Amino acid sequence: MLRIGTQAAYRRSLTEISQRSVQLDEQQLKLSSGLKINKPSDDPAEASRAERANSQIRSLDFAMRGLTTSQAATGLIEGSLGDAGSVLQHIRETIVAAGNGGYGPEQRKALADTLQQARDQLLTIANRQDGGGLYVFAGQSSAVVPFQDTATGVQFNGIAGEQYVNGGDPLPTTFDGEAIFMKVPSGNGTFEINPDLAAFTGSVWSTPGQVTDPTLVTGHNYTLVFGQDPVTLKPTYTINDVTLGTQVALDVPYKEGTSISFDGISFTLTGTPQVGDTMKIDPSTPQSMFKILDDAVAGIRGGTGPLPNLQQVISTALNATDKSLGLVQDARAKAGEVLNRMDMLQQRLVDAQNAAKGEKSSAEDLDLPSAISEFTNLQTGYDAALRAYAQVRQLSLFSYIS
Repeated sequence: MLRIGTQAAYRRSLTEISQRSVQLDEQQLKLSSGLKINKPSDDPAEASRAERANSQIRSLDFAMRGLTTSQAATGLIEGSLGDAGSVLQHIRETIVAAGNGGYGPEQRKALADTLQQARDQLLTIANRQDGGGLYVFAGQSSAVVPFQDTATGVQFNGIAGEQYVNGGDPLPTTFDGEAIFMKVPSGNGTFEINPDLAAFTGSVWSTPGQVTDPTLVTGHNYTLVFGQDPVTLKPTYTINDVTLGTQVALDVPYKEGTSISFDGISFTLTGTPQVGDTMKIDPSTPQSMFKILDDAVAGIRGGTGPLPNLQQVISTALNATDKSLGLVQDARAKAGEVLNRMDMLQQRLVDAQNAAKGEKSSAEDLDLPSAISEFTNLQTGYDAALRAYAQVRQLSLFSYIS
């Protein structure tokens, strides 16, 4: 009976030593890793909580990387639009200078050359790339050079729209360059007035005009043809609705500087017409900034004096440049709003990241003072188990006791 009891005591002592050794090793692992959960079985509930926090952190990190990419691209876009605005302002000043009546052909040619250089500079800005080689004004086709300078003018080869980074918030990495650089409304945005150069020898030019009653605007094409009163020999004009093939006004006496109004629109003509001179009044159409500048360069370079064509070129170019500048400023304001929204989103992401990291830390990080205390207790218990076993086993068998 004594032998069986001794063997049982041996087994109990060895089992206790083994259990305490495992507990001591586990606690030592926790101390070395700084984590209270090193495998799911340590605490399934807290392990699950930590994994949920990890998943959220990964998702937030992905969103932050996308935000950083979009911030860099939008910052470049905003700066590029600022550069484009400065170029357009310089273009405007050059066009104004070209209208100086005291300038001769050589001076105007020099100004036309300046405009050509500014036009090329604007094209370079429109084809600007980000650090990854993508074109920020290419819309939805950022890998393709968006604006191609061809023999017939600049063509847009991108895809209308914007590209966005993946994620819950629509964060652009490109802007729609077609809408910015290729959609400048001609004239005043509703209609445009131009001399019919095939039937024009006088010195008349027009203001851009305005809409006086939107409900009466037809969107038709018109011509204003100058004639002469057979009695007074003073100039008259007839307005034809080309779309309907009807006359709107017939042989109206022309007085320089007086507003001409019909069908909800009005404009003012300046200068002296010749019989047969014709002005075309057409609905506004989209045009590119580059065509506007190409026309301005050609008109200013071709001017040989204070001719009506030059005055019309200056008036048209100034009006179109102002509209171009407005589009660029609107796009830049949009970029600024996007950057502000990104700053707020970034702060929300940082707050969410900190909260998720705090949740993860709460679930798996070790309370070091408590862990050291527990390790000390386990070490004490382990030592006690060894001493108990030594007493059962006989002291001479264990160097531990010696």
